[in-house]
Amino acid sequence: MAIDRRCRLAGALIAALAVSACKPEVSRCKSGTLLVAVTLDGSAAGADSFAVTISLDGGSGVTSTLAHTPGVASGNVEVQFPSGYPTGSSVSVDVVAYAGGGVVGHGATTATLVQGCQATTLAIAATTELDDLSVTTDAGDDLSMPGANDLSPPADLSLSPPADMACAGGGVELCFNGIDDDCDGHVDCDDPDCAPVAVCVPPATGSFTYDTQEAAGATCPSSTTGTPIYGNSDPTGGGCNNSCSCSSSGCTSTLTTINGCPGGSPAGTLLTASATCQNISGQNNWREATPTGSMSCASSGTASPVMPAVVPTAESCGDNLVPVAGGCTNGKVCVPRGTKQCVIATGAAACPSGYPSQATWFTSFTDNRTCSCSCAPGANGCAGSQLTLYKSYFMSTCSGSTKVVSGDVCDTEDYQGIKLAGGCNLTVTTNNPLVFNGQKTVCCE
Repeated sequence: MAIDRRCRLAGALIAALAVSACKPEVSRCKSGTLLVAVTLDGSAAGADSFAVTISLDGGSGVTSTLAHTPGVASGNVEVQFPSGYPTGSSVSVDVVAYAGGGVVGHGATTATLVQGCQATTLAIAATTELDDLSVTTDAGDDLSMPGANDLSPPADLSLSPPADMACAGGGVELCFNGIDDDCDGHVDCDDPDCAPVAVCVPPATGSFTYDTQEAAGATCPSSTTGTPIYGNSDPTGGGCNNSCSCSSSGCTSTLTTINGCPGGSPAGTLLTASATCQNISGQNNWREATPTGSMSCASSGTASPVMPAVVPTAESCGDNLVPVAGGCTNGKVCVPRGTKQCVIATGAAACPSGYPSQATWFTSFTDNRTCSCSCAPGANGCAGSQLTLYKSYFMSTCSGSTKVVSGDVCDTEDYQGIKLAGGCNLTVTTNNPLVFNGQKTVCCE
């Protein structure tokens, strides 16, 4: 049986494929087509050409001629619909077989197009009584296409089964090609063999493409490749860790012993407090004077960038993911199954229907931050300093729990050290921003 793979009939494409006998199944037809399995009885198999007439919903038919290799008794005719598959319409297929210009057979069938695709059979019976059959082309029919009969058919195909009909060795379902590879009546996501690796998902719309999301370092699903992307709710996150502190000098406060505490009379200078730790073991009745002097501030310690606020790092596994409609209903498509089924778009975008969980991710970040700390007097100068008591005094060093005091000190707790502290402000500065690059909008089911 010869083929015209592009022959446009009745607004459709006709392709005749010579194959060994194979029962047509709906699962065998390609999405958006009508598959007609043709057999020729007796002398009809000796035809050298066919007149194929296609009509839709009772309209006038449009006819084209296909060449045929005499002796080939079976084959498939695939009808495609370039203007869109008309689900629910009734398609009539009428075939007249000719040999040497005379009619040697005839057959006809009608099929109603179900959603997705349809398959049917057509038998061409041997006859010599159909000489009155004529082949006409109704150019005014709403299905006709200009130049439909102007294409020249290519050479005959061989009798070997085409790839979409073969089940060599029982066949292995490939899951993402729209074909029932193992001839069990199930395609892709509808095939139980594909359940572990394939799943039906809502369609991606706009600029979104299909994606799965895996943990960092995990294996991406088959037919996809992974690219690290970074989840982050705060693209300015990060900042500086620091061990900096701020100390003052140049301020003093006179501590005067008092008789009767509180509110008693001064009885002489106890000591002059400064930024240097002093021992006051056993002293607890005295009054603090407001700190005075000329303040200077010094910082100590270091500041360095913290790790960026990237939680978590994951893999986007959609680079090579190509969805197919095989085995899915309600407009869904069949894609590789992952830990999360998602769609992804570059930049900021609103999530499409079916993918309510939205997050902003980034493909990389640039970190040129440096951190520094500085110390400067507060607005009140020395008067802003505080007299602080310490529980421990050892080798001119104050440590342990503290207490900030002012005025009369009558606390009988055993504080050992004292010094002026505060009055200086510590500033930690981040230089150069942390920049996140390649913003992505990720939406998951």
